[in-house]
Amino acid sequence: MTSPPAEIKPLTSALNNLFFKVEAARRHEREITAFAAHELRTPLAGLKTQAQVALATPDGPSRERALRHIVASVDRTSRMVRQLLALTALEAAMPATVTNQLSVGDVLREIISSTPTPDSICVVIDSAIDGLTLRGDPDDLKLVLRNLHENAVVHMQSGGQVHWDRVANSEGLVVTDEGPGVDEVDLPRISERFFRGRKNGVAGTGLGLTIATIAAARLSAKISFHNRSDRSGFVATVRWSNDTSSSAPFAGV
Repeated sequence: MTSPPAEIKPLTSALNNLFFKVEAARRHEREITAFAAHELRTPLAGLKTQAQVALATPDGPSRERALRHIVASVDRTSRMVRQLLALTALEAAMPATVTNQLSVGDVLREIISSTPTPDSICVVIDSAIDGLTLRGDPDDLKLVLRNLHENAVVHMQSGGQVHWDRVANSEGLVVTDEGPGVDEVDLPRISERFFRGRKNGVAGTGLGLTIATIAAARLSAKISFHNRSDRSGFVATVRWSNDTSSSAPFAGV
């Protein structure tokens, strides 16, 4: 094939790059659509079955169990739809322009209070978190905290604890749970879209940590993941620069 003239090489390069981005966007949309169609089919079928059971059974306890299954299925489906919408919005969003001064502790408590948590699970918040403030988009911070918290809660067994602590030297936040942890082989891929890992025994979407990671990047922060060393459990740490100047996204107070 004959090479294009040097004068139009920048144009052809720009067009090729544009076509690549368009194809990548189309491929991403197809993946999202296929995933949503597959994942919605099972809970919707389960909802119909449990509704039929509740309508048909004259037994009170059996009807109550069916209704509880319906509520749980609706909660899982609602979370999946919310995460799909959040991921799509994040990946299509322009760079954040809102830079409000936010109290990380206040936002975290708002997220925890609005997240359904079984009474058997205890959530502990380090009071030192109240000394952290953030300059950034409040929606991005909420996405980080909500998805990290939901990920911790959903993998917990009855009687377990979720801990939110401030990292030493004002460097960030860490959330620790007492769940099964993650297979070490899976850790490098844990924030990939739709990746659930080998130890994932719950009905999840594989999107929560992806959303948290993307939203954190918009706040100029990074999230690292590892297993607990003292017992079974998973740890997610959000870190940012130690620089507390006006250009830093986070600042210790």
